[in-house]
Amino acid sequence: MMLDRVLNAVDENESMHVEFREDVKQLITKFASIFPQVSLENLENRIKNVRIERTNKLVSRKPYEYNAMENILRFSEIALKNEYNAKHLLMSGLLCMITAHDNTYGLSTKENKFVTFNIGYTEILSSFLAGNAGETDFYEEEVIATNIIAEIVGAETLFTAYFTNNPKLLSAKFVESGIELYARSY
Repeated sequence: MMLDRVLNAVDENESMHVEFREDVKQLITKFASIFPQVSLENLENRIKNVRIERTNKLVSRKPYEYNAMENILRFSEIALKNEYNAKHLLMSGLLCMITAHDNTYGLSTKENKFVTFNIGYTEILSSFLAGNAGETDFYEEEVIATNIIAEIVGAETLFTAYFTNNPKLLSAKFVESGIELYARSY
C-alpha cells in the first residue's frame, strides 16, 4: 500500500528527529485519508532524503520554503519560535514535496506565473489539513485571490491543476470563462 511505503520512507530519513518523524507521519496519514486520489509516489521518493534546515530572516523572510532541486525544506527560526503554527508550516512543506516537479511545485511554473495562486492554495490546504493556531495569519491576500480564482475556474479544476503541477488547466478555464488576460500571459 502506498501510504505504508511513504511512512516507511519517513523512517528511512535518519536526519529527522523521532518526534519530528511522528509529526510528519501523522500529517501524511491525515492527507492520505482525506485525499486518497492523490498519488504519494513523489513524496515517497523525496521524503526519505529530504534535508530539513532552519534559516534566519537574513536568508529568507518566508516562514518556510522548499527547494525541489536540492530537496531541502527550510523553516524560519523566527516563524517556529514566535508567530506561526509549526504543524501548519510542516503541512505546507509536505504539500510542496507531494506536488514537486523539477524546481516547481503545485501551480508554480519556471516562469513564476501563478505564484500567488500556488501560495494561496497551499495555504488553504494547509489550514484545512493541519489547522492554523498560530498568532499570525500569513498569505492572507494570496488566499483571498485564490478563493476568487476558485470561483471562476471551479474548485475541482484548481485541485487537479495543483496536484498535477499543470497550471495550464487554469489558463484554459480562464479562456473558457472569457477571462483571457491571464491566459494570454501564460
